[in-house]
Amino acid sequence: MISIWKHRKNVAFTNSLCDELSKLTNTRPILDQVDFYLPQLSHMVLHLEKELPMEAMEQFVMLLSLSSSHFALQFFWIVYGALDEHRPKKNGNPRTFTRCAQLLVILEQCFIYGSPVNKQAKVGRDCHIQQISKAEMGLILKADRRFFAAQSSACMSLVEESFEG
Repeated sequence: MISIWKHRKNVAFTNSLCDELSKLTNTRPILDQVDFYLPQLSHMVLHLEKELPMEAMEQFVMLLSLSSSHFALQFFWIVYGALDEHRPKKNGNPRTFTRCAQLLVILEQCFIYGSPVNKQAKVGRDCHIQQISKAEMGLILKADRRFFAAQSSACMSLVEESFEG
């Protein structure tokens, strides 16, 4: 997290770092470290959209949310608190409010609904149909999480562009 902050102006570095961290989202040390820096990470995702490459950051956060329900719930409450703090009023920031609302919708889709491939895999596993190995299943789920996170961050950037225009 410190490297992301120090090199926040360098888009290529931040993108590559987020990509590398995204590959390690299922490992306990990464989840523990990110959990420790969750307030800082949340602040960067919510408030620094002009300074950071948000697509890579959002994808990283969504991959973490798909990997850890603990992280997803903590991130949800931080975003929900920011949403309440920036609701339309005298001191509220409508841009941050809109961003928080969009993140909450994507986070809900990520956490609650998951993805079709993940659901089919769980059904197959529950029925004791083991046609693929555990390693293959892990690869399928990892690819599915990456696809869903990339899809949701692309959707966020389209909504933000329409908000600015």
